[in-house]
Amino acid sequence: MHTCLADLPKRITRARARVAEAVYVRRVPLAIESYELPGEPVGFAEAAPGPYTPFELGTRWGRPWGTTWFRLSGALPADATGRWELVVDLGFDQTSPGFQAEALAWTADGRPIKGIHPHNAWVPVELAPGESGVWHLEAASNPPLHTTRDTAVSDLDTAGRDPLYRFASADLAQFDPEIFGLEIDLGVLAELAAELPEGARRAQIYTALEQALDVLDLRDIPHTAPAARRELVAVLSRHAHASEHVVSAVGHAHIDSAWLWPVRETVRKCARTFSNVTALADLYPDTVFACSQVAQYAWMRDRYPDLWGRIKQAVA
Repeated sequence: MHTCLADLPKRITRARARVAEAVYVRRVPLAIESYELPGEPVGFAEAAPGPYTPFELGTRWGRPWGTTWFRLSGALPADATGRWELVVDLGFDQTSPGFQAEALAWTADGRPIKGIHPHNAWVPVELAPGESGVWHLEAASNPPLHTTRDTAVSDLDTAGRDPLYRFASADLAQFDPEIFGLEIDLGVLAELAAELPEGARRAQIYTALEQALDVLDLRDIPHTAPAARRELVAVLSRHAHASEHVVSAVGHAHIDSAWLWPVRETVRKCARTFSNVTALADLYPDTVFACSQVAQYAWMRDRYPDLWGRIKQAVA
């Protein structure tokens, strides 16, 4: 029980964290093998044969600017229901969405699926209950240049070979859309309330949030999330004041073609980004995305023909 409104944002923050942790209601660990490339990146056809060796969770991996291919394998439970995803934590720093380890997930037959980074670490899974699958991760161990004062990591000749990241988890996980929806609802309203001036609208949002958290049982989030969401429907459906601005947004990824990483890494970052956007376009047909650099499209056309086909399909 909170005795003043000032405590409510803290309560919301704590609840959002617990809800985010509960989005995956069931997990099945995957078997992991690794193949660290001795030099520059290579394509799927060259990397897929390996040699791969068993890899244990918690092991450090990835010299600065290196590439490690991980082969993940496992099966859905025979009683699996609902939507399942492949969820990976390469050792991410959750305070930043990028400028660290990233990966591109590939199918066993060499089709790029989706990029993985700290705030978007899932890959769609198309398996029947009891069916096994194999996935490859082309993992880039890029150093965190934006947070380090050590300029030695900016060059291969001085960066050293000590591994940068500790592989934390790789699972097949059952996704709960209601819990995910609650996480988004709480975030949207909490962030809106924080920006609004004192007044009736802000008070109504905070009242609804408090009522939702009163309904939500953090010990039983799957069964109480739908009821908590119902407490937020009214404030989420309210339009802004008629005199407010109307804002239209277009998705965009700001990718410098030559910045703090080698150009070859820019090519791979584009592949990870565009595979994410085409995956979003599959899920949300009204997705709008703009890329301003023709050279980046040319890279996809010349080096990732399957992804180039998906881009053209999304454009059409």
